[in-house]
This record gives sequence, structure tokens and C-alpha cells, in this order.
Amino acid sequence: MLRRFLGVVAVFGLIVGIALADDFKATVRKVDADKNSIVLTVDGEEKTYDVSKDADIFVMKKVKMKDERSPISGGLSGLKKNSDVTVTTIKKGDKEIVVAIKLEGPAKKK
Repeated sequence: MLRRFLGVVAVFGLIVGIALADDFKATVRKVDADKNSIVLTVDGEEKTYDVSKDADIFVMKKVKMKDERSPISGGLSGLKKNSDVTVTTIKKGDKEIVVAIKLEGPAKKK
């Protein structure tokens, strides 16, 4: 009985956590790895976000006909200006904190 109750509580917590996360597409403008922050262009507007120290920064690669996450070399500092990304944020207080960045492709030349 207790095990079932704890299982229900864990699933509920997972669902609430996913519901509070927000995903959006953006373009990298500036990365400050020392301050764990990133400037992104979202819907034509530049915004600065704090990045969690343990953020998942990755690209999807095909490995044996399957998509697998591959960490970006250098983490946050490995992201280049003008790269298209999909960003996942969570709300902490009145701030949005980046918890995951998925690189969508190579940086656009400008």
C-alpha cells in the first residue's frame, strides 16, 4: 500500500515538473560561460537567460539507425553564435532558468 502511494506521488511530481518546463526555439547571440548565461533571439527579441550549472547541452546524432544525445564539447562555451537551438527552461521565482539546450544544426554564416 505504501509502495503504491509513493509510486503515485513520484509520477505526479514528474508530471508537474514536465508541465512547468517550457521549450522554445531560439538563435544564440552570445554565451558567457563564466557567468553561466546566454543571450538568445526569441521571436525577434533578444533575451538573457541564466543557465543551470548542470544543464544538459547536447546535439542529437544518428548512431546505428537510432537518435542518441551527444554532449556538446565544452558545454555552454561550445555553443557558437548564430546557432539554432531548442531551449528548455523552468521557472524559479520570477526567473526562467535554462536546464537544457539542444543544438539544432551548425551555426549560420552571417
